[in-house]
Amino acid sequence: MENLIEHLESFIGEIKHYSKVVMEGCLSLNINKRYSINNIELTCGQPIEAYNPQYGQWEAGRVEHSNKYDGYYFYNYDDRHKALFNGMKVRIRI
Repeated sequence: MENLIEHLESFIGEIKHYSKVVMEGCLSLNINKRYSINNIELTCGQPIEAYNPQYGQWEAGRVEHSNKYDGYYFYNYDDRHKALFNGMKVRIRI
């Protein structure tokens, strides 16, 4: 029963997240040396979606930081992480 409740809570959290308003744009490095989208600064752990032009689809993940990627990177839930860069097409939910 506890396992079912845990899955339901996770499902409800995802429904709430994907019901939020979507803001789409391109990343830019701000004066704090953090990436932002439409003047909203992104921080570690923040959920974002990155556009994958190769497949024409959005990939869910979050912002993280590591020296391995020379700074901030897109932590992809499918284990295809990549460095963030100026002009990268992303969207957030607000």
